[in-house]
Amino acid sequence: MTIRTLLVPICGGPEDHAALEMAANLARRFEAHVEVLHLRRDSREGMPYLGDGASGAMIEEIIVATEREADDKASRLKQQFDKWRAAHAIAAAESPPTPGGASAAWRQEIGPEDQVVAHHGRLTDLIVLPRPDLKIDLASLVFESALLRTGRPLLLAPSAAGPNTQFATVAIAWNGSAEAARALAAARPFLATASRVIAITAN
Repeated sequence: MTIRTLLVPICGGPEDHAALEMAANLARRFEAHVEVLHLRRDSREGMPYLGDGASGAMIEEIIVATEREADDKASRLKQQFDKWRAAHAIAAAESPPTPGGASAAWRQEIGPEDQVVAHHGRLTDLIVLPRPDLKIDLASLVFESALLRTGRPLLLAPSAAGPNTQFATVAIAWNGSAEAARALAAARPFLATASRVIAITAN
């Protein structure tokens, strides 16, 4: 078992950096393909909250302004993605190349963040996210969807993580359940290269 595909949902916050650095590390380690997914909000999403007093012209103006802001954000994030890929010498590819090697692709989708993450997450080997700040609604929503709705392993990157972070010591929280067994199986690529593995259990 190995890791061939990684999904990194990004929201445009400073916390994205840790997840991208960790993804670069893993892409080189496992010769994996990284899908960096920009979650773009639908500009019409907030229209029902304007109420009956809003005129058509006002609504159109708000939509145009929101779209412009979303375009600017998407352009900025795409530039950051290109710089990140170049800095780590990761090849641009729409799908995992043959033979292997680290590669990455930029994806952008409009829609409810939890549904988009759930859909893409189910089709990947590992989802990489920054350690969540649960005070941030969007980050919390993405984290919960990845954890509870994909059925795939999730790696949370600490803010101090870098592209050369090692996984020399791995701890396993074991209680004999099916969930623990599934998590253990998903962690096998990390266990295979670890110099020390600790199993933790409690009665």
